[in-house]
Amino acid sequence: MASMIDAYRDAFSEDFAYLKFVLFAIPVYFVFHFYSIGQIAMFNTFAPILGILIFGLFTQAIYNVKANRKEVLTINPIEFIFGLIKTLVVMVPNLLIFGTIGYYVTRYNFPVQGVPHFNDIFHIIVWFICGSIILTSYLAFAKFQSIKQGFNYKVIFESCADVFLQLLFMIPQLAIVNLLLVGPVAYLYFFFKVPFEHWTFAAYCSCVFVINISVLGNYFAQISTEHVKGDDSEYQFNTSFGDVTGDSVDVNFQRNVMNTIVNNIKKDNNFNNKK
Repeated sequence: MASMIDAYRDAFSEDFAYLKFVLFAIPVYFVFHFYSIGQIAMFNTFAPILGILIFGLFTQAIYNVKANRKEVLTINPIEFIFGLIKTLVVMVPNLLIFGTIGYYVTRYNFPVQGVPHFNDIFHIIVWFICGSIILTSYLAFAKFQSIKQGFNYKVIFESCADVFLQLLFMIPQLAIVNLLLVGPVAYLYFFFKVPFEHWTFAAYCSCVFVINISVLGNYFAQISTEHVKGDDSEYQFNTSFGDVTGDSVDVNFQRNVMNTIVNNIKKDNNFNNKK
């Protein structure tokens, strides 16, 4: 079962973790600052851009965890751009398809006598189903950044119920993590009567937001491994730009290299013995 504790621990144990938290928190802070001072035009301009960039960072985080790399949050711009492009290629069609289905299904109302708020409950269920399908398609793609698997609807429909249940378990766990991160600091601000609008508190919450990306990337990588059906061999022909220099090296490649080295040593020994 996916572990939020493991995800939380790995978020802080990667190389240069705190530096990455501060680095990625800078644009988050400025977008929040635009909103807090009432510059809604600037907020509306940069918030969608930030959202897309965070989406790409989140995708790469899932891939890095699944590929057993030492880093979760990437600072490699080439990997980031390639991951973002592939994410948009997969997610835009799925969002359009299942968003449209959810929209037209929830337009209908079914009057049911004796069941208050039946239609509201029905609409919530419909959107949860569509959302779980979209999320599962995203995880099927992100685990090895295989665009084809993002449209493998056989696997997606078989796995979406398990992913939905894991999502329900994740929400209270994530709330507890954020309570532990923000609660003590918020209490100190309250105790010393420092307003929560102070820039230092906003900067700290921006860092916590980035920590959440790392934690959720790790947690979703665990979900994709355990609950998105299909063997990893289905992804063996998928190649990421970073695989050549990354920590995730194909086992067969390692074995071939070792066999080549051993054979060369044997040849050298035989040659020396003949001398």
